[in-house]
Amino acid sequence: MTIEQLMEKVGCSKWPERWRTLYDAVAADFQKNGCRYLTPEYYDEIAGKYGIFQERLPLYKQAAAAVAADEHLALFFALLCRALEDRKTAYEETLACTLPKSKEGEHTLALDMLGGLAIFSEIPYCYSVLKKIGLPEDYIRFTLGKIERGVDDYESRYGAPGYALLYWNQLIIDGKLFRIGRLELELREDCPAGVSVFENQAGERRALVDGVRMHRDGYPHGVIFYEDEEGAWDANIEESEDAFIGYEPDGTGYLPHTPVTLSKSEWHRILSPADKVVSIHIPSDGKLDDEAVKATYPEMKEFLKTYFPDFDYKAFYCASWLLDPTLEALLGSASNIVKFGKGFRHRFIARDTGYGVFHFAFRVKGKPGTDYPFDELPETTRLLKAIKEHYKQGSGIYAVSGVFFPDEMP
Repeated sequence: MTIEQLMEKVGCSKWPERWRTLYDAVAADFQKNGCRYLTPEYYDEIAGKYGIFQERLPLYKQAAAAVAADEHLALFFALLCRALEDRKTAYEETLACTLPKSKEGEHTLALDMLGGLAIFSEIPYCYSVLKKIGLPEDYIRFTLGKIERGVDDYESRYGAPGYALLYWNQLIIDGKLFRIGRLELELREDCPAGVSVFENQAGERRALVDGVRMHRDGYPHGVIFYEDEEGAWDANIEESEDAFIGYEPDGTGYLPHTPVTLSKSEWHRILSPADKVVSIHIPSDGKLDDEAVKATYPEMKEFLKTYFPDFDYKAFYCASWLLDPTLEALLGSASNIVKFGKGFRHRFIARDTGYGVFHFAFRVKGKPGTDYPFDELPETTRLLKAIKEHYKQGSGIYAVSGVFFPDEMP
């Protein structure tokens, strides 16, 4: 069987070209030895050695047996696990691969749990990475347990067990994503905020948008309600011998199409897209309490100082719909969400599709367009009701990039 035939059999429509170079050896080994990551003994071994699977061990073993019972799916799984061994490509390849999935309206355990099983082939490697960093044993076990609980997130969304975090949790596997207090931090080698930040001798700071295609109405081209091409323009920073010339966001997410000039005799760049940053993520397992958030940031600084003293980050960064300044008009300035967003001093609508609020707040599958029946969105909380009405009126809530510097910590 060729790799193309296998992919057709299991329903994988997109997969990395590099897998061709792995396939023959994987197929030969599979025919001879099977796949140990589909045996109940493997999951018992992992549970006993690393103290995980406190609640979901029977489910994982059941799912592994279901995959093993399908020869083609089991071979695909073995190929996926082999690909994950190559850590330089694992994250990008899990993004590039469309895993086989259940038909619309159905829940097939072997298909829905495929990514969750695959990531557990990486647990021994992840443990060695976290141990090398020097993290305490109890924190390592807590982190490994987080990987397992990806099933809970899937089940809460779709009403049946499954796993959709294979690509995202590669960051945990590689020791780049950590839960600290109420938030998560990710170590990033670049800053994807879409801005560069400048400072003058008086300590004033200004952001200029850097490398973003804009809609004529002053919002990033491609987000919902701003998708047509007419009048689109590129916001870039131009640098002359004497000045930086670019476009400055107004604080609401809007970008005026009026160039700003910052003289080099007064201003110097303190953050560029090439700089390392600490990326902040917001787990969905609790309220975004303002006091808990404020207590978390010093913990993060101490964690980084202790375990990553050589990680020379310039700023803290976040991209989320929770940073959209529009939310203040909908929820009021006393809202914990609004307070969280204001902590990021320099904000600009991110270069994404603008659908994050549908996925994370309304938990809607797919990418709703301007013709979406917004009347059908749930309104079970004050937040959802306000956002729903906002969309019905033809406006959106967008993912916003924000940064703050260590000396600006909320």
